[in-house]
Order: sequence, then C-alpha cells, then structure tokens
Amino acid sequence: MSTAERIRRQIQRLPEPMLQEVLNFVEYLTQKLRKDDQDWSALSIQSVLRDLEDDVWPVHEDQDLTEK
Repeated sequence: MSTAERIRRQIQRLPEPMLQEVLNFVEYLTQKLRKDDQDWSALSIQSVLRDLEDDVWPVHEDQDLTEK
C-alpha cells in the first residue's frame, strides 16, 4: 500500500476540526517545498552568473546588428 493510500485511510477516521489541522500542515509543507525550490533556483542562478560582472563584454553599436 502506498503512503498516499495510507494517509487517505487514516484521514477518513478524523473529525472535521482535525481535518482542518491536516490541511493546514499539508499547506505548510507545500509552501516549504516551494520556498526550497525557489532557494535552490536562486542559488543556481547565482552560481551561473558568478564573476560575470568581471568579464569584458564587447560593445555592439546599432549598425552592428542586422536582422537575418
């Protein structure tokens, strides 16, 4: 039996006030997961962009840009 199925079976036994507590906890976990994903994403972007400000970038004028 999967974890999700075990959870479903257990919450069927709970009264409504406790179901609200379960929902609050699930929403907390969902927010935490989303925040963790955002933190990792920001960290990944920072590592990719690290030291780019020290790079020398070529300067392109409007006339250098042509549409193909």
